[in-house]
Amino acid sequence: NDRVFVHIGLGRTGAKLASALKALSSSGHPVISYRLNDLYEIGGEFLMWEAATAVAGRILGINPFDQPDVERAKKLTLARLESKGVKAGDRAAGVELYGKKTALCFGRATFEMLEERGLKDRDVKKAMKRFMGLLKEGDYIGVMAYFNTFDAEIDNAFTKARKALRDSTKAAVQFGYGPRYLHSTGQLHKGGSGKGLFIILCHEPGIDMEIPESRFSFSGLELSQAFGDMEALDEKGRRVVLLKLGDPGVKSVKEAIRFMVEAVK
Repeated sequence: NDRVFVHIGLGRTGAKLASALKALSSSGHPVISYRLNDLYEIGGEFLMWEAATAVAGRILGINPFDQPDVERAKKLTLARLESKGVKAGDRAAGVELYGKKTALCFGRATFEMLEERGLKDRDVKKAMKRFMGLLKEGDYIGVMAYFNTFDAEIDNAFTKARKALRDSTKAAVQFGYGPRYLHSTGQLHKGGSGKGLFIILCHEPGIDMEIPESRFSFSGLELSQAFGDMEALDEKGRRVVLLKLGDPGVKSVKEAIRFMVEAVK
């Protein structure tokens, strides 16, 4: 009861899609359908949805023309870089738990919630299960992945993960690649209703490069952005965990996804 479905189509709607839209509508979900006469009308759609975003932001109590919490995440990222140099991002201002293949970092506010719910040891599986147990009706899950956006195998794995989390929790699952999500949904995460349960995934670098005329590398910058956003979410009292994986490969991603999905079974 917390989602709207929008279909934007060009030409005739195929039987399979028409059937899916009808099934959604019959189930009581709002379904909005737009028909474009030709491909060039997509420009009008951009304009319409930009205006719709501004109106939705107003209704949700978010200033659609400002992003103070995004700015806070930037400052935390910069602070980490300046204090840690090339090693930036290795550790976070949170509570860290270590498993064999995955390190978890909880925001301090989140870890206090877990302790209140009976978490007594530092077992990563138990902690992740307690974390997923913080999900309430009407909440959504935000998955933010600092991984290669052009790796089709990794992208496919995350698509399957979204469906598995949605099916097992019945919550909407919002996904974004980092660091670009910081400039699209980042303000909503931190300045919105507080109904998000956030999972950030990052990894140790495979191949790294120094940024010219600086003390840190590109991977150091990316890791610091991930940890900086976790700290910004924690400051706002959001429920957040960061999963730091050993390498950027698809095998590592699949292991992390299996770990997340098992936590809600």
